[in-house]
Amino acid sequence: MWGTLGPKSVFSAYQGVQYAIVGDKRAMPVFGYCGFGNCRNIILPDGSLKVLSKECGYYTDLATGEILDEWNNPWTGERVKEFPFLNDRWRGTLTVEQ
Repeated sequence: MWGTLGPKSVFSAYQGVQYAIVGDKRAMPVFGYCGFGNCRNIILPDGSLKVLSKECGYYTDLATGEILDEWNNPWTGERVKEFPFLNDRWRGTLTVEQ
C-alpha cells in the first residue's frame, strides 16, 4: 500500500533492486534498496492527487542484503560513499494528464 485517501497517513515498506543502463548495454543490477514511510493523498477538485509523504531508505548489497556504506562503481572503478536517504517532507501533485 502506498498511501490512503483518508485523513490519516498509512505506514508502508518497500524493497527492490536498482538497475543502471549505460549506452546501448542491457540493464545491470547495481544494488538493492529498502525503506519505509507514511503517505496520505488528497483528491483535488480538478481530479489530480496531492501527495503528502515522508520516507527513509537504505541501499543494500545485492548478495548479502546488508546496508551499504560504500559502493563499487563498475564503470569508473571508484569506491563511492553511500548515504541512507530521508525525504522528510515529500510533496507533489499527480495529474490525470501527462
